[in-house]
Amino acid sequence: MRLKEPVNAMISWPSANAPTRLKVIGVVKDALVNNPFARPEPMMFVYQPGWTGTVTYRLAPTVSASTAIAKLRAIYQPLQQRRLF
Repeated sequence: MRLKEPVNAMISWPSANAPTRLKVIGVVKDALVNNPFARPEPMMFVYQPGWTGTVTYRLAPTVSASTAIAKLRAIYQPLQQRRLF
């Protein structure tokens, strides 16, 4: 998009089952989503209630996986009323 001041900008996004006008609320630099060895590509993250998706985390090498998962569970479990974490 190459916007000089992207935060609070309104953009058009023609998509089924989603708003066609979206407000930019933040910018992420070099988000690694699909391949951690590939160069980051431009990407847009959209919150749309009812859509499902995947959240990827990079864990600190100094934190055990079980400790990290316990911390993530504490954040997400209250939001997942119909499903178990």
